Amino acid sequence: MQDLTIIPASNAALPDAPMRLKHWIGGAWVDSADGATSARYSPAHGVPVSVAAKGGQLETEAAIAAARAAFDIGAWSRT
Repeated sequence: MQDLTIIPASNAALPDAPMRLKHWIGGAWVDSADGATSARYSPAHGVPVSVAAKGGQLETEAAIAAARAAFDIGAWSRT
């Protein structure tokens, strides 16, 4: 039988620093143009575990343009 011991949240390993997440646009990882971010906190410890770039209009337009270019240039668009 498998051991299903529950580890208390107080014993869980936390990252030394929050994971930094960026946008994937046009084949590159990019921050938000205005530097805006959104943090996700551990509910058990109240510390940030990740900080993500927060997209806005500029990121949306860049992602749409990159997707359009990938479609127009990509081999799969000609099938």
